[in-house]
Formats: sequence, structure tokens, C-alpha cells
Amino acid sequence: MNYRNWIKLLSALLVLNIIALGAAIYGKSKFDTAWDEYKSQRVNFMAECEVQGLDWSTCWESFNKDRDPLLKATALEKAYPFTSKNSSGKYFHYGVREFAMAAISNGISLYGGFRPYASTFLIFSEYAKNAIRMSAIMHQPVIYVFTHDSIGLGEDGPTHQAIEQMASLRLIPGMRVWRPADLSETAVAWKSGLIKDNGPTSLILSRQTLPEIKRSVRQFRDISKGGYVIYNPEANVDLVLLTSGSELHLCIESAKMLNKEGLNVRVVSMPCMEEFNSQSNSYKSKVLLKSKN
Repeated sequence: MNYRNWIKLLSALLVLNIIALGAAIYGKSKFDTAWDEYKSQRVNFMAECEVQGLDWSTCWESFNKDRDPLLKATALEKAYPFTSKNSSGKYFHYGVREFAMAAISNGISLYGGFRPYASTFLIFSEYAKNAIRMSAIMHQPVIYVFTHDSIGLGEDGPTHQAIEQMASLRLIPGMRVWRPADLSETAVAWKSGLIKDNGPTSLILSRQTLPEIKRSVRQFRDISKGGYVIYNPEANVDLVLLTSGSELHLCIESAKMLNKEGLNVRVVSMPCMEEFNSQSNSYKSKVLLKSKN
């Protein structure tokens, strides 16, 4: 990537931060979106800035953004796929070849000059796991975008319901796993993946539309620490609820109900455990508090 494109990339990151900060402060419904849809917005914005990135995606359907939500999330509106007849394409469509997708992403990253990201359903990360582990072993900054992680997902049945996949990704040394709850956390997760240069990043995105959580400027800044206090009672804390992703807004509503019943509940959003664990002990104790027992 040349100097001019680096400037464009930094400008893109700045604009993403401004957009996310606005959503965090005002929490307006116009920011509510499914995160695979937000990912599409981010991808197309970066494409406008001519950032040197390559997209890999897999799915069961032929290319049709309107029919398949994953393709809608990963496709560039003003670009074409790389094919034998068009070598200027900006993304690859792999069909049902998750392992090949991840392995080739490693190869492109090793070659240099590009920042590849690969996308599929979270449940299908299982097929690519060996190549994903190689990303970590070789310290390659490949970004993996796994969609359809949600307690609200069920239309495809148990074969598409991710259960143990996120835990197994977190066990990979050097992997950063981000499970954002809304637009603000998703923007910070993307920025983290772009600036990380010594290992892979996994973004775990929901399928359904989620509300934008209202935040202070300080709370927005603390997202990058991997965990932070998103809701705090006025009285002394009796209980801390630790959550992430699509369950965050549910925990906040639950905490408000419990507070009315006399139980003072704090809610901590932890989109990235690995990032939080790297913080100072004083910060972690401040967020999670010490047990009274």
C-alpha cells in the first residue's frame, strides 16, 4: 500500500470513529442495523477510499446480494469478483470451500501488500479451523468475519446454530475475538482488526437487527479496552452482569428491572475478552469490582 492509500485508510478510520461516536452519544434509531448490514456499509466506504483489501466469502447460493444476507454483507457494490476472465476483481466467491478461503487468505497476507478478510457463517468456521490456526501460528493479520451469531437465529435449524465455535476461536493463541453489540462496538472492532499486525482477528456478528446503545464519550473510548461499564446503578453495586453481542441490550433492560426490585446491578459489556485481559489490573478491578465474599 503506497503513502497516498495509507492516508486514505487513516481518513476512513477517522470517519468511522466519528460516525460511531455520534451513534454512541445520541443512540438514535436510525443507527439501528443488523451488523452484517453495517459491515456492508463499512466495506463499501473503504472501497471508495481505494484501500488495498481483498474480500473472500463463502455461501450456498450463487452470487445474489438480495437473496443472501452474508453476500450482502461482504460484497462491494461498485466492484466485481475476481474470475478467470476478470483479474481486476476485488473479491473472491468460494462457494462451500471455507478451508480454501482461509488458507489462501494466509497466502495473500504472507505475500504482502493486501489485508485480506474472509467471511462465512460462524458455524462454518469449523471447516476452516486448521487454516485459521495457521493464521495465528504465522502471526498473519487476517480478519475473519463470522456472521449469524445470535440467540435469535433459528430459521435454519440446529445445523446452523453456532454453539461451541466462539469458545474454540478464543482458545487459539494470538487470536482476538470481537463480539460487538451495536454499530459503535462494530466500528471499534474493525479498527482493532485493521491496526493489528501480529495475528488474526475474528469479528462475530449477529443476524438480526439490534438497537444502538447510548454511551458517553468516555464509554465509547473504553470500547477499545475490550470491556467497560455500560450501565451502572446509582447505589452500591450488588451484582455485576457480564455480557456481549446481541444480549447486551437485554441485560441492560434486565438490570433496570432488577434495580426497581431493590437489587443494584451493574452491566459490563465485554466485546473482546483478550483485549480486556491485556489491560492493567487496576482497570480490570475497577470494571468488575472485587467480590464482597
